[in-house]
Amino acid sequence: MLQSFLQDTWVTPTSKAESAVEVRDAVTGEAVCHVSSEGLDVAEALDHARSVGGPALRALTFTQRAGLLDAVAAAVRARREELYALSARAGATLSDARYDIDGGIRVLRDYAARARAELPDAPYLLEGPAERLARGEDFLGVHLVTPHRA
Repeated sequence: MLQSFLQDTWVTPTSKAESAVEVRDAVTGEAVCHVSSEGLDVAEALDHARSVGGPALRALTFTQRAGLLDAVAAAVRARREELYALSARAGATLSDARYDIDGGIRVLRDYAARARAELPDAPYLLEGPAERLARGEDFLGVHLVTPHRA
């Protein structure tokens, strides 16, 4: 039974293999795993994401988020041979798998590099220069882009 990572822990669905959806190897037809969401508290997982994960992510600077993207890219790269094999079991050629997996790694690294180069090391973005909001020079305003609080 395929597990899900919910609320900071790995959770196994409660359904029996017979009632879960069977995932088969596209080449051999052999059963690879079973998947189900039975017994997974999705509403509680969403609440956890909103109350724990969201605030933690919003507290990070763009540079720290870029570091997380790099870490995900490194984790995928470390397991890419395994991912190539899984991709083959789904019916893809090695060339297709390399394009998808290595391409995904490159996209993550590119976004991380762009964030470091183009965004401040802050959890917010100052958009444009200060603008005069009244006749005098003593009342100015700026646009500040901050994460949405859900």
